[in-house]
Amino acid sequence: MKIKIFRYVLIPLFSFAAVLPIFSQDDFILFTHYDQLTWSPSGEQIAFRCLLLDESNPGNIFVNVLIKDLETKQLGCLNPQPERFVISKSKKYLLFSSIYGLYIQTIESEPRAGQIIFRDPAVSWTFKDFGFYEETETIYVERYNYLSAQTNKENFWIDVTKMVRPINFNPVIKKPGKVKELKPFNLPVDGFLNKIQNSITLKNESLIFVKNKTGDFDMVLKDSDSGREKVLVKNCRPRLLSANPDRSLAIVSLFENNGHVAYLFNAEAKKLTLIKNQRYYSVSWFENHRYVCINEDGLFLKKIYLKAGKKLNDWILPEWCQNIDLSFPKYLFDFYNREKLPEKKSFNEKSARIEYQKEHFLRSRIVLINKDGTRKIIVDEMNNIPDRSYFRDLNH
Repeated sequence: MKIKIFRYVLIPLFSFAAVLPIFSQDDFILFTHYDQLTWSPSGEQIAFRCLLLDESNPGNIFVNVLIKDLETKQLGCLNPQPERFVISKSKKYLLFSSIYGLYIQTIESEPRAGQIIFRDPAVSWTFKDFGFYEETETIYVERYNYLSAQTNKENFWIDVTKMVRPINFNPVIKKPGKVKELKPFNLPVDGFLNKIQNSITLKNESLIFVKNKTGDFDMVLKDSDSGREKVLVKNCRPRLLSANPDRSLAIVSLFENNGHVAYLFNAEAKKLTLIKNQRYYSVSWFENHRYVCINEDGLFLKKIYLKAGKKLNDWILPEWCQNIDLSFPKYLFDFYNREKLPEKKSFNEKSARIEYQKEHFLRSRIVLINKDGTRKIIVDEMNNIPDRSYFRDLNH
């Protein structure tokens, strides 16, 4: 099972490389819907489907499996979709952020991962920066709160031996007292082009984007010695430029002919080859002929000239979660705006129940009900619906 992103509105997607949100969540409603409760065989965990709708980016609807550990009280996502990433100096591990938090995972060995921070998508802070120190097991995380305009930086030590497949949600991290004389070190990551950076220098030439009379750009190859220029692609819009360490190859992501494309340019052969008809959001080179990238299909470790690659976010759900349906409701508006009866699943002498409340939007939360009838909210609603009333208590 894999995370599914459904596009219902044709709008330009924002770059995954953006650090700060473009819209305030005070202006757009973001909310989630829970269903399909599933108990683990031990009764220590509850999994459920979570549907996320963000009005600031209505082209994307996220469908994920979240899991609540009743012993550790941790909430996590079993199939996070990477948005930004960095690679450690050892090249053994990478950190990536998603709408649900920050994760660490292996790259070349058997896929193992650990959740470092869970993030409620409706909160007012976002990851401003994160990465590795020269010691692989120690990382830094910088969070920015756009309501208070404050930044908070923390350091974490990771016990990489406790990372599992698909993801470990048990405590695998601790905060070190002080990080003395440690220097941040991450492999460079090339992301979305800005107006200042519109060219890249290779061995004996440069790739340059030149604005033309139509308002679009032409991708031009310019010889460093003679200054001679050759147009490689006309009427396009640049999205990403990334050269390998020895500057013999470059990956170019463009928007042309009403679609996204990714090319590989070989500086020695002066040849431009199509990689795929999709967008590349970010690229980090492992060495001259291998790289890690985020494209429209996910996070990959790829080798030059091989179309297939190792998908790093190819999450395999636990067997007891295999029956959770990740398909999306046929009618989106009706699904989020109609009344719905509570959903209840029991295990031994306790039960979990999803309660719903219709108030402009369909709100949801998960409550644990014990044998004696006592109730406790174990997964609260995740939304930023303004001026909402208290969630009414429902009889069980």
